[in-house]
Amino acid sequence: MAVLEGNLVQVDKIMSVLMVLSDLAEQECWDDLLLAWPSYDQATANLPQINWSEFSCEEKEDLSNRLVILQETHDRLIIRMLDFRSELKDLLHNSIQSRKLNDHYR
Repeated sequence: MAVLEGNLVQVDKIMSVLMVLSDLAEQECWDDLLLAWPSYDQATANLPQINWSEFSCEEKEDLSNRLVILQETHDRLIIRMLDFRSELKDLLHNSIQSRKLNDHYR
């Protein structure tokens, strides 16, 4: 149960950061969003692998549902950012490429 709680805390932390970023994007406060973006990088840095075999069916479903909501929120934020400014699109592209390279060469 403690492992699940730790995972849920991490998911909730990321979700709260995403909600702040989403609010800034909705308000078109792009400069503030860029300044707040490092909090997302920090919240998502060094996330552990989820060992699904440690959880009961109910716990798996709860965590899975939260991760789906997190992914959908993230996807909506990215779409909103890409739709507004090409500068953000370039920044996001570079961030994704950098993350892919970092993940590939770890």
